[in-house]
Parts: sequence; C-alpha cells; structure tokens
Amino acid sequence: MTPDIQFIINCCNSMPTSVEIEVIRRSCTQYNEVQWLDIIDRTLYHGVFPAFNHCLQNNVKDLLPDNIKTKLSQASMDTTMQSMRLTGELVQINRQLNGMGIKALAFKGPALAKIAYGDINQRQFSDLDIFIKRTDFRKVIPLMEAKGFQALFPIEKFIYDKVMFEMNNDCGFYKQQKNILVEFHWDFFRKLAISTDKFAPWADTETIVIDQFEITTLKPETHLLYHSLHGSKHVWERLFWILDLDRFIRAHDNLEWDELLTKSSSMGAQKMFLLGIALAIKYFDTPVPAVINQRCQAAKFENVIAYVENEFGQEN
Repeated sequence: MTPDIQFIINCCNSMPTSVEIEVIRRSCTQYNEVQWLDIIDRTLYHGVFPAFNHCLQNNVKDLLPDNIKTKLSQASMDTTMQSMRLTGELVQINRQLNGMGIKALAFKGPALAKIAYGDINQRQFSDLDIFIKRTDFRKVIPLMEAKGFQALFPIEKFIYDKVMFEMNNDCGFYKQQKNILVEFHWDFFRKLAISTDKFAPWADTETIVIDQFEITTLKPETHLLYHSLHGSKHVWERLFWILDLDRFIRAHDNLEWDELLTKSSSMGAQKMFLLGIALAIKYFDTPVPAVINQRCQAAKFENVIAYVENEFGQEN
C-alpha cells in the first residue's frame, strides 16, 4: 500500500478516532502543492472524493494551503452539479417509464448514494444504471431518442441481430449536450456466467424517495450482493466500490446475512461475495457478524488482496 493511498483510505473512514485524525493531520503537513493535486486527482479517479473532502473540511481545514482549498471547492462543486444533473435525469426517466407501464429498477448511481450514504451528494457517480425486462428494451429506444439520447450501438443492427442482442446484457444511451450516460440492463452477470434468475432482482423490491419521487430499487440484501459481485468482477481496482460496501452495511444493521450466504452459494459466487466484504473489513473496519468475519478469514484472500493493493498504486 502506497502512503498516498493509505492517506486517502484513512480520510474515507466513516468515524475516525482522535488518534486517526492526528495521523491524518501529520500526513497533511508533508505534502507540497504538486503532491496535493495528485492526491485529489486520485480521489476523483477512485470515486471517493466526497468522503475524502468531507474528512478534510471537518478535521484539517486549518492545515490546507489556500490554493488547495480552492481546488477542493471546485472539485466539490463539479461533483455536486454532476450528481444533481444525473439525479434529475433519473427521476424524469423513471416517471416516463412508469407512464409507459415499464417496470424498472434503479441501482448504483443516485439510488446507491441515497441508500448507503443518505445523501446523493456524498457519493461520486458518473452515469445512470436502470434494470428492465429484456422484452421492454425495444419500448425504451423511442423514449430515449425523443429525449435527445443516442444509442452507443448501431441500434437497428443491435436489436435485430439476435446473436448480438442475446450476447449482451445492456445498452447505453448518451446525451452529448448534458454529458449524461444512461445504461439499460436486462441481465446483471452475463460476463460472469452467473444466473440473473437465481439473483432474483424482481423479488421483494424496495421503494426509495428521491426528489419527492418514488423510485423502485433492489431490496437491501440483493443490492449488497450485486455490488460485491460487481466489484469482484473488476478485481476492486477502484476504492469507491469498497467504500460503498462499508457505507451500505453501516446503513443497514438488520441485514439477513444467512440469506446472503445462501443466495451467493446457490449462484456459485459466495467467495466473490465474501471478497468484497473482506476488503471492507480490512480497509474500513466495517462491522459485520462474527460468522461473516470468520468466513472471510477462512477464505484466505491474502494473495488477492495483495494484488488489489498493487493495482491501487498504479497510475490513473
């Protein structure tokens, strides 16, 4: 673990102790302007800038050079504006899908920010993800085109080429004017050869309120399982996937852990699920039941974690 990455992780701790805050303050005095700018860029790349900045503003603001305060303020404004722009688009799209009778589940993005962090501005995200039924995808195309979005694939070829359509599990739509990407998914784990049917996304869904509008999302256990498998698919190359797990678990103190173990096992993905939990425990001291901690230790993830730490230190 490089010192810079360790510093970033320390700052993203949800409840740093007085001793940990003192360590953070000492670290702050060691950085020059170039190093500070590099660290800020790393937090943006790893998607943890809001948590990092929250720590600095609350614990070490008096130690920050004026130009670094300005950089942090600008980055905070940029990420907040992006979050608000994407959230507004999500609400509009969901309202229109509801009007068309299309069932949709929002996940990642604003939905996860609301569920795990309690505030859409406390999580950094750059696009929108919506899960629909495969049979509804063709109905979505004219809606998105009317809203000024263009499909990332040649859409006619995509929907009428059976092999191409069956092999893919999502399709993105991009609006250049507002720099917004929306990805519609009809399968979660095709690239991992894991059954979405066993994942059962439509079972016991949950409703959250964003901007006074009700949005349907995955129930907590399904949401947590998805994010752990998604991070494992990418070998946890970015810190915010681990931070998401920590914040999600802290926000839900009544998770059905037995259900999570059973479902992940039935999908043949229990070790992938536990890897994410093990990383959250290691870096953020995430509180989990003793049996989950024991399962993570028994899985012997040391070599995988060493690989993940090496990837953290690579240039963006």
